[in-house]
Amino acid sequence: MFFEAKNEIDPKIMSSNFIKIDETLNANICLSYYKPDLNDYKLEIETNLKRQQEKFNILKEILSSEKKYLNDIREIVEGYYEELRKSCPQNVPYNIFANIKEIYDFTKTFYCLLENSTNDEAGIAGCFIKKHKTFLRLYSTYCQNYKMAFNIAERLEKEHNTAKINLTF
Repeated sequence: MFFEAKNEIDPKIMSSNFIKIDETLNANICLSYYKPDLNDYKLEIETNLKRQQEKFNILKEILSSEKKYLNDIREIVEGYYEELRKSCPQNVPYNIFANIKEIYDFTKTFYCLLENSTNDEAGIAGCFIKKHKTFLRLYSTYCQNYKMAFNIAERLEKEHNTAKINLTF
């Protein structure tokens, strides 16, 4: 079926993805239905699925790492910190572990936020952005205390002939 190019072709039809336009020598346009290559769609779908799986794996790793970190801090607070509190003068546990209890409480809350955002990369990113000031405040205090903590741990080790306290965080 042939149409005059100037008069009878609707521009909407010409821009359709399902119509193939071939120009002929006499300036008439031949319209035929275009069948998309299913392999192109299959490749696009596979690529999108692969990207989605990669994103899911990254989000899963972030959550898994945060959960492990939370458990590690819990062990420090409930184990080492509490034992030092029972056996040492009152300020020694704080001088060694600084604000570890605050960090632990924050990490529990932060982990819950992440857990509620696991299928959404924007949600995960939002958790970090929303809490970055708290991160900075808590970890700045903790890091500033490191040298004093190390010196106290060394002194306790010598005075009490105890097992070496490992302060490599």
